[in-house]
Amino acid sequence: MTGKKAILSVGMGPGQLDFIAGLKEQGHTVVAFGKGVNSREAEELCDYSAEIDTRDFDGAVAWIDSLPVEITAVGSFAGGMAVKTSQKLANHYGVCTAVPDDLIVDSSKIDQQLLYERLGLSSIKTWDRSEISADEIECLPDDTRFISKPSIGRGSEGITIYDKKELLDAIAADTIENDHVIQTIREGREYRCLIMVQNGKMVLLAPVLRRSYRDTSFLGILGYSDRDIDRLRPFFDAFTKKCKLVNTIIKVDVIVSDDGIDVIEMDIGVGGGFYFKKFISGVYGRDLMDEYINLITDKKIEEFSVSKPMLRMDYVFNRLNSPIKYDPDKCKRVFDDKLGQNEILVNRLHPETKGGFASNSDFIFTVIYEGDGTMNDFLADDIANSELFDIG
Repeated sequence: MTGKKAILSVGMGPGQLDFIAGLKEQGHTVVAFGKGVNSREAEELCDYSAEIDTRDFDGAVAWIDSLPVEITAVGSFAGGMAVKTSQKLANHYGVCTAVPDDLIVDSSKIDQQLLYERLGLSSIKTWDRSEISADEIECLPDDTRFISKPSIGRGSEGITIYDKKELLDAIAADTIENDHVIQTIREGREYRCLIMVQNGKMVLLAPVLRRSYRDTSFLGILGYSDRDIDRLRPFFDAFTKKCKLVNTIIKVDVIVSDDGIDVIEMDIGVGGGFYFKKFISGVYGRDLMDEYINLITDKKIEEFSVSKPMLRMDYVFNRLNSPIKYDPDKCKRVFDDKLGQNEILVNRLHPETKGGFASNSDFIFTVIYEGDGTMNDFLADDIANSELFDIG
């Protein structure tokens, strides 16, 4: 049914709240759906909302088409399992951020890796658990390292690292989960990049160097780095042109090594989580949410330039192995004193009620501040766990 123009939000959880609020502040009619951990505040801001799983494309279309609206833009500020649905809905409604159909794949890491290989974006060897064989592993160099992870999953949960002997032993003992994939590990510098393309031109390439949290594969520290910008820019420029991307935002994790650039994971049409985009906003001195709304509504975006190249974002986890409590005002005072001007982003899922952490999504909060190149790794995490967290 044709009616008033509206913007569709795929998801209405806590990660979508600011996006939906931003749309309403600009006077847009907002249609949103989601199921599970929905934000009551986000739901109340919407003009139309429904409890439909963000993976249910057909159910979403049936509901949307029953409304007296015309969908003119589709957005998902949080991503997750909503990525494929967002892509399909953008194409279905013919909005400016539609992408070629052959770029739309399931969240299965096998399907994603096949896409990256076809596009020439990765040479990382990947096996489905049912396909891997000891004979094939035996042929690889002895110093090869491997990673096993759920075929469908996020938050760096369920990951195991193996050397060659450990993997061969695991295969022989049949201890690798059936729903896992195994990949060779490419050593190098890991970046979480954010790319924005408008009218076929890359207006933003944000190379963010990623360091993992202590002895884990979870996010630990993010910091802007242009060390490899002269390699990354032509790599992504060629990719966007080859794939005929016109208007889109992309979050992509890559490894830069002597062997080349390899894509680990990529979300086309979604720019990563709320916390990551807040950090990018600080680095470039521009509100990325506003620019994302400009992108999906086809308003001109000026090319980005770096404002704070020394900005970093530390992820803070609970290392006390027990539920905790903390005083946000005290945290701000202590961090102001020891880190200088900073911004604390509290995890909206509030994992402080858990004892410890099991995935990347269990961080307590992030702290954004300007480093000076000499600060210790995990400085904010050390301060929080030694001075700010109390057993709950």
